[in-house]
This record gives sequence, structure tokens and C-alpha cells, in this order.
Amino acid sequence: MSHLHERKEKICLNCKSVIYGRFCHVCGQENIEPKETFWGLLTHFVYDVTHFDGKFFDTTKYLLFRPGFLALEYLRGRRASYLNPIRMYVFTSAFFFIIFFSFILPKEDEQTEEKERSELIAEKVTLEQQIVKTTDPKEKKKLEKNLKKLNNRIRYYGQNGILKVGDDDIDSSGNFNFIGGDKFPKTVRAYDSIQKSLPENKRDGWLNRKTTRKIISINDKYRYNGKAFWHDVNEKFLHSVPQMMFVSLPLVALIFQLLYLRRKQFYYVNHLIFTINLYIATYILLLIQYGFSGLYGLTGIKLFSVIAFFVLMAIYFYIYKAMRNFYQQRRAKTILKFLLFVFIFMLLMVFLMGIYFFTSALQI
Repeated sequence: MSHLHERKEKICLNCKSVIYGRFCHVCGQENIEPKETFWGLLTHFVYDVTHFDGKFFDTTKYLLFRPGFLALEYLRGRRASYLNPIRMYVFTSAFFFIIFFSFILPKEDEQTEEKERSELIAEKVTLEQQIVKTTDPKEKKKLEKNLKKLNNRIRYYGQNGILKVGDDDIDSSGNFNFIGGDKFPKTVRAYDSIQKSLPENKRDGWLNRKTTRKIISINDKYRYNGKAFWHDVNEKFLHSVPQMMFVSLPLVALIFQLLYLRRKQFYYVNHLIFTINLYIATYILLLIQYGFSGLYGLTGIKLFSVIAFFVLMAIYFYIYKAMRNFYQQRRAKTILKFLLFVFIFMLLMVFLMGIYFFTSALQI
């Protein structure tokens, strides 16, 4: 509620409904004077920020130190005193992945790249000298083929802004496919031409055509440089992890629903809210764990490494405790279901990682 003066008129400026009290019962807008001073705007902003902060820190306190409590409060309908779990998840996950990609994810060592670049150039110069000196036609042809492979590796560095060297096409006798070897044609046009020459009943199906064209495009882009291919796929996959984690939320909630199928008082949405709270707590605990690991890396003090390990182990204990408090089953049953949940969760994540890794390869 703002500290501005209430309007004497009892008609809502937003929806024109009759107002009983300070707030419209239809749209919820506060019935205050529309003319607002700069000071009033500033105080309103400060109030909203401190109100959000108060809710955020209170919610975080209950979330971390009373596992399962917030999900139980939500089930009971006590929601106004805590930050909405969806908003909390969006804020926490965004903050976590910003920190993760900015500070935690290892950066490529520029010195290593510079060293590899120098080695490639030195190797190129050596090959060129050997080609000039060699009189044996077979040996010369072999060296020229190796030089063309090397040029394609150097081309990869050029695409990343490190070095650009002129690239020669592989000759017709050379094989530049690092996926499938001679199984695939060199160009999409050649593949399409082959397909058109075949009878309709012998042509590849829609999925085979799409897959083959993609493989040919990858071969054409990376040629002999398999290292560059896996580097780009891995980079694409890592940046799809936030999306993968969000997609996993409803699936993990479904696991809990199956584990507690006989508990009829819990609906799917209750399992989902419980799962969201688990994810939020996990992100926060992981940030704490990464923080202590970082301190250990900076100072070399073994205590920080020990704390980081215990914080990581605390995540598993937290999940067990949250299940025990929220579903309120006996300790033995909860331990059994916790172990079963961890096993199924690992299988689910392996499955999702496989899908996202495959789609990452298709998107490069």
C-alpha cells in the first residue's frame, strides 16, 4: 500500500468499478490520486524494493533452514508472506547461471590458443618446405594433402577471429569427411543429385535426408578439424543447460507424483511447487559451494575445500529432509524413496543431456 492520498471519488480509474475501501475489488488497483510528485515516486520505489528484499530474504531463510516448509505453506494456502515460487525460481536461476557462465565455467586459455596457432604456422611452413624439396610424386602428393588438411584447421582459427589463412579445396581424390568418411558425398548439391537419379522407392526418407544433409554440412564446415567440431558442440550444449534444467522441472515433479501416488492429498501442482523449491535451494547451495571452492583456489587453505565438499553433500541431505518434512512419511520409507528418486533423476538427466547434446550438434 502506498502513502499517497486516497481519492474521494469511489470509481476505479482503471476498470470504472465502484470501490468499497482503498482497493478495487475487481482489478486490485489502489484508489489514490493520479498526480504524483517526484518525492512520492521515489518513496514508492524504495518501499517496493525493500518490500521485495524483505520477502526474498525471509523466503530464502525458510527455504534453506526449513526444507519442505515453504511447499507445505503453499499447500495450506499461506502464500502472501513469501515470495512467489515462480518469481523466486526465475530470479535465482538467472542469477546462478550468470555467475556460472561469468566466473565458474572455465575460460579458454588464450596463451594455449596462441601456442597452438604458432605450432600450426610452424608446421605449415615445414610442410611447404618439404613439398618444395620432395621429388617423389607420391610423397609430394601425400604432403600436399596434409597441407590442405592443415589449412582447414587454420581456417577454423580464422573463423574465431584468431587467424585467417587462405584455404584450398581438397582435391577430388582426397577425403575430407571426418564423419562417415567416404559414405557421404562432399556437397549437399551432389547428394541431392544422387537422390534425384534414384527411383522414388529407393530414395532416402525425410529424416534420413535431413540427417545426411546436416552431416554433409558439418563435414564441409569442419573438414579434418574434429576438435573444432566438438568444441563448438560442447559450447552450444553448455549454453542450453538453463533451458534443459527448466524443461526437467515438470518431469521431476512427475517422478515425485509417481513415488507418492498413494498420497491422494497431493496433486501434481503440489509436487511441482515442491520441485521448484528444491531447485531454488540447490542453486543457492551450489553458489555457496562454488564460492568456497573459489576461496580454496585463491588461498590454498584446505578448510575451504572441506567446507565446499560438505556443502555439496548437504544438497543430498537437504533433498531427503525436504521429502521427509513435506510428505511426512516414516524415516525408512523416505530414505528408500529418496534413493529411488536420486537413481531415476540421474537417468532422466542423462536422457535429457543426450537429447540436448544431439540437438546442439544439429544447430551448429
